This record gives sequence, C-alpha cells and structure tokens, in this order.
Amino acid sequence: MFPVGWSWTECRPRTADTLPFESDAEELGLLKIEPPAPQTKEGLQALRRSNRYRLAKAEQRLRRFIYRREVRVIVIAADGTKRDIDDRTRLDPTLAFELKKDRISVTRKERHITWGFETDALDLVGALETKLHWRGNNTANDWLRLERYLRELFETKGVPSTRQTYFAEAAIWWSANTKREQEPPKSKLQQLTSDLFSEYSDS
Repeated sequence: MFPVGWSWTECRPRTADTLPFESDAEELGLLKIEPPAPQTKEGLQALRRSNRYRLAKAEQRLRRFIYRREVRVIVIAADGTKRDIDDRTRLDPTLAFELKKDRISVTRKERHITWGFETDALDLVGALETKLHWRGNNTANDWLRLERYLRELFETKGVPSTRQTYFAEAAIWWSANTKREQEPPKSKLQQLTSDLFSEYSDS
C-alpha cells in the first residue's frame, strides 16, 4: 500500500529493541533519494501525521482482508488448539486490530482477546501486491523514485497551501533524475501529489 512510504516508525514496539530488518528495510525504501532541504518543524509534523495515517490504513486493510476472507485466519485457543476464525467473530463490527512491530493486538468489544491468530504470509503479500499504486507499469522504478522524492518534499518542507504546489518541482526533478525522455503523464502526477497531500495533511 505504501511501497516507498513505510518507515517502520508507525508501529509501537512491544519492547525497546529494534528488529534487525527494520533499518535495512527503511534504507531500501528511501531509494537513495536525498532530502531536498533540512527538515523543518512543519516537515516533522507532516511526517508524524503520515505515520498515523499509514498505520490506520494498514489496520483498516487488515480488518477488511479478514472480514472478506481475502486472507485465511487461524485462531489459536488457550489450550493450543487451532481452528479457522468463525463467522460470528469475523463479522463482528467491534473486532479491531492494533499493529505493533512484533505482534498484532486483537480486541473485541473493546476487550483484548487472549487467543492468538495466524495468517498466511503469502496470502497477505499477494493481497497487498494487487493494491500497489504502480503495479504493472513499465516505468515503475522511476515512478517509485518520483514518489519517494515527493515524500521527501512533504517530510522536509511540510504540507503546502495547495495540493499542486509540489507538482512543478516533481516534474523538474523527473527531467533531471530519470532516464525517461518523456515527462510523466500530468494526470497521474497530479493524482499522486493529491494523494500524498491527503496522507501528509491527514485530511
């Protein structure tokens, strides 16, 4: 859902320990795009808003996957026995999930559920892959880099006054830093900047 946006600071850890893959994943996600300027107070505030936005969207997406049976969920009872999640629980509107770095906390009717659950990682990844913004685009690598650059603008300078303020900067960056001769389609670039505006302004 956030191919070059997830920073691993969205989820609260159960412990203070950093998981070994986090720094590597975060570095890879930056795509070697340098920030265009030092981070401002407004940029830091935008970054924090986007963290909350991404976490909420991820939790909502997981809830939807389970509700629609897009991924399989196995409930683990206190005695260790396993079973598929029942429809009554799956369809319960009070069922909610809190994503943390090393686990997923499940609540129902605002009470924590003591049983654990498993889901198939391949199913989950497969479901997420179909939602990637640039999936199937033959210029995907350049588009991901462009998205990362736009994110750097928001995270260093903050949210601008209008949704299209960073549009011209992104087009200039594309011409100077990609191997594509053609400029990105304006409609797609406008949609991308608008989507990021919503994410970073939390509006």
